[in-house]
Amino acid sequence: MVPLLKFYFHDGVRVAAAESMPLLLECARVRGPEYLTQIWLFMCDTLIKAIGTEIGSDVLSEIMHSFAKCIELMGNGCLNNEHFEKLGGILKGKLEEHFKNQELRQAKRQNEDYDEQVEESLQDEDENDVYILTEVSDILHSVFSSYKEKVLPWFEQLLQLIVQLICPNRPWADRQWGLCIFDDVVEYCSPSSFKYAEYFLGPMLQSLCDTSPEVRQAASYGVSVMAQYGGESYRPFCTEAIPLLVTVIQSPDSRSKENVNATENCISAVGKVMRFRPDNNPIVLGPDNSNLPKMFLIIADGVANESVKSEDPCSKRLANVIRQVQVSAGLWTQCVSTLNETQQKAIQDLLNTA
Repeated sequence: MVPLLKFYFHDGVRVAAAESMPLLLECARVRGPEYLTQIWLFMCDTLIKAIGTEIGSDVLSEIMHSFAKCIELMGNGCLNNEHFEKLGGILKGKLEEHFKNQELRQAKRQNEDYDEQVEESLQDEDENDVYILTEVSDILHSVFSSYKEKVLPWFEQLLQLIVQLICPNRPWADRQWGLCIFDDVVEYCSPSSFKYAEYFLGPMLQSLCDTSPEVRQAASYGVSVMAQYGGESYRPFCTEAIPLLVTVIQSPDSRSKENVNATENCISAVGKVMRFRPDNNPIVLGPDNSNLPKMFLIIADGVANESVKSEDPCSKRLANVIRQVQVSAGLWTQCVSTLNETQQKAIQDLLNTA
């Protein structure tokens, strides 16, 4: 299979060979860690070389995808300094080529021969370019998840190119994948990630309300991981992000088919901030606890629809929230008065069982 990564007479053979690599590693596991490492070292150099030399974009994206899966499978320590050096140079080259290709396509659009047929061909090229960008992000994800902050000095050679991807004037796919890479930096390399915050915090905040749902989805995931893994340094950013996330969640078309995934990420981000940054509670509760009745409504519906089951640890925490409100007669009346009979019963059931 390894020599077939260089079988240039047939694209399908190279794709099949690439796809087999992580599966072969899975099989080799049964022979123990030493044998698995030998198999990996036998294929690793050829895989990296194939990423650098492959000219067919469809084949290249498959090889890159398989390489990323192999790194995830092998984990920390699977790449030596020489591997990192080669890989860094190749990924840098892919990103530089990405920007150059975009410039060439823009130039062709200004050409006097430009017509619908040319545009169709340019869009195909653009799509192929985005596939490669997706796989650059995929490889970086596997490296960050395996090596954590140890890999940051190596990543710095790519930093300015990734920053370029998230500039507001870039196409949405560039911004989406650029943000995904920074999401991984925060998730796997915090608290060290904060030294790069100047490069991505502003664009990420701006992207929460972007017109593209894919960009919103990547930006809101960034808020989630900052709240959960980022540490104290990211707290002001999380606070600043909440009103923007709420705006997106409450927009009239937020539940439409094309927007729902991004909206769910925004909801998750608000939940993560509430859970991991509880000092943001005043924002959640609203001025003078004005959001409390709405929260009661959500809790009541959750219990009534059995989304929250009595055996869940969550139900005990929700019951405690309600008991805290019970202490203030005025607040309690205000919250309960907005509920219908079914919802009031649900609240009572929660208090009785949790």
